[in-house]
Amino acid sequence: MAVATMPLLLLNATERQDSALPARRMALLDTNTVFAVSCKDERGIPQIYLVSSDGESRVQLTFNSFACTRPMWSPDGKRIVYIGHGNDQIRVINANGTEDRGLTEYRADGSAINTTPVWSRDGSEIYYAAGVRTVPDPRVWPNTHIWAVRADGTGRRQITEGEFADVAPSFSPDGMHLVVASSRNGGVFHLWKMRPDGKDPVQLTWSGTDQATGYPIEQNVPAWSPDGQQIAYWNGVEMSHLSLQALQGRGPTQDDLKIARTCHINLMNADGSNPRQLVGGDDPVWSPDSSHILFPGSNNNSLKPGVAIIEADGSGARLLISTGDHDPSGVSCFRRPAH
Repeated sequence: MAVATMPLLLLNATERQDSALPARRMALLDTNTVFAVSCKDERGIPQIYLVSSDGESRVQLTFNSFACTRPMWSPDGKRIVYIGHGNDQIRVINANGTEDRGLTEYRADGSAINTTPVWSRDGSEIYYAAGVRTVPDPRVWPNTHIWAVRADGTGRRQITEGEFADVAPSFSPDGMHLVVASSRNGGVFHLWKMRPDGKDPVQLTWSGTDQATGYPIEQNVPAWSPDGQQIAYWNGVEMSHLSLQALQGRGPTQDDLKIARTCHINLMNADGSNPRQLVGGDDPVWSPDSSHILFPGSNNNSLKPGVAIIEADGSGARLLISTGDHDPSGVSCFRRPAH
């Protein structure tokens, strides 16, 4: 995947009213490879941008008054699902910028959690994690479970249930299995494989205790490779162990810094065998050809803020697209099939 490292320039208020904006979107969508990236606009609010593979063409897709994060392309490249209002609502927008709509309930009090959306392989449904926050402390994660909803917002149904949390589903390329992060074994998040109906769960990862912090090492946000051979995932001490000071943006403690140093992107075979560490980071996303992994660049992986990339063998980590002075809040890549 040959792409240039270019600064992601943000559109100003004048460009936002540009009558040529729809045409610019369509021209970009006609290219072979397009990134959907969440980064802050001039107001400081994360929005979704479309960026060409060479970094030279970019156009803003959402202009909402709330944060728009974690974009993911539909299999046919016509729509993008994303999270609106923090972790509160699953939304879908057409790739040309039309019909931006919510698929799940939004609660202004922040009690609803609807997060980590992923498309089914045929693009007919969106799987995501949902639950209700009953404790205001952001370090306390409620019992979320996997749900599915049609792309038009109808047919909502619950996939998993129990006195535990499931989050971050990812489909196998053939659509026959999901891998999810689940706390169903002892309250610690590990990766589990199951059928799309939630049946036949099998645990794929186990881990011990981080010696520097004394907290358990957990796994989350799995990403199944498009060729079906491997699963990339986050491995480290969960943010639930961070201080409230850090979560409120008032700076980290020394213990918080120790926790940050545990966070890595790992890789394993699809059956859970051969787990290995790739790079410091979080939220891995595969390139369409399974040759590279995209992830947010940050100080934790010695890269500047932006979309970073690393080869699947762990070599060649570098910055792909700069997002200025802040980390991106999600990235997805769509490559048009060759004819």
